[in-house]
Amino acid sequence: TADTRAPLGTDSGDAITIDTGRISFKIPKDRFAPLAGLSVDADGGSYSPFGGRGLDVTMVNVEKVDENDPHTGVRDVTYRLSDTAADLVTLEENGPLRSVVRIRGRFASADGVPLLKGFIGYTIRLVADAGSDAVRMSFTLENNGQYGPPSESSISRSKPKWLHIRKFELTLPTDFGRDLVAVTRNGAYDIDDGDLRLLQTHELRVND
Repeated sequence: TADTRAPLGTDSGDAITIDTGRISFKIPKDRFAPLAGLSVDADGGSYSPFGGRGLDVTMVNVEKVDENDPHTGVRDVTYRLSDTAADLVTLEENGPLRSVVRIRGRFASADGVPLLKGFIGYTIRLVADAGSDAVRMSFTLENNGQYGPPSESSISRSKPKWLHIRKFELTLPTDFGRDLVAVTRNGAYDIDDGDLRLLQTHELRVND
């Protein structure tokens, strides 16, 4: 027989809300703030570990000061997804046992200038299961520009769209109000006050 229970996700038009029975959160459509307003049921009550904020992603890209001058210097330019709104926020899968939210967009500066003319995008999937207090997330960084040798004569003059990433960072705001420990493959670490950041940095190593 068909499962008549309500699905975990609801779409109000302005945001998607997920409620697993243990946690609930929103994904706004007018700004990038996945997991905003996360509420967790625990110890006979509920608390909001993110303090109303949501996930943020920061990328520092190395760019030429003047793209038209081959001899120009370079600079670090920072792009934050919280300065943008996603192009697509949708319930890719939605049922009483599991919901999957797909978020797609592009990196752009705070003043709205897209990174590499809008070729650099991302896809995020958030997976929530009924009765669970965990959310699984996948993040895919996409370079949709022309790169490498051109495959067609019509694009033989296209300039490659290279990314030179200095730093890539996912930030989860934390306001837990309790002692926490982060467990990684390298060991367990106490979490102090402040946001929790997952970093991917660029390192230049020279071996003697």
